[in-house]
Amino acid sequence: DPELLIVDEPLNGLDPVGRLEMTRLFRELGESGTHVLISSHVLHEVESLTEFIVLLHRGRLLAQGTVPEIRRLLNRHPRRVEISARDPRRLACRLVEFEDVRSVQIPEDGPLVIETGDIDRFFVQLTPVAAEERAGIQSISSPDAGLEAVFDYLVG
Repeated sequence: DPELLIVDEPLNGLDPVGRLEMTRLFRELGESGTHVLISSHVLHEVESLTEFIVLLHRGRLLAQGTVPEIRRLLNRHPRRVEISARDPRRLACRLVEFEDVRSVQIPEDGPLVIETGDIDRFFVQLTPVAAEERAGIQSISSPDAGLEAVFDYLVG
């Protein structure tokens, strides 16, 4: 019954079943009161294991806090949003009008790529416009919303 368990790259080299079992074990240990410190460079795995993150780079503390707190660090620079829609050009014409939208790219194949200075406001504004334009949105993602993007931003 250790109070603290320190593990380095614990999921590295495991098959999917082993990864699932280890993930469950770490959660159970945490729920039972054991502090589990996981060192990993695979940030999306760490993000799926815990809410509290400490980001270090070359011995320097970059950020610490809950995942949402750390993600808010991205609000200091423009965020990308990718939207797949039935009529991307029509939707793009409306999105350009948003005050915080800095750019809209319409690739020949693939989703619209929007850069916005305020992602929260963007999503609030998007909903009524998408409904009004009957844009047929099929998917929305923000590729820079994960911890990898935060880490790259803080290091760069």
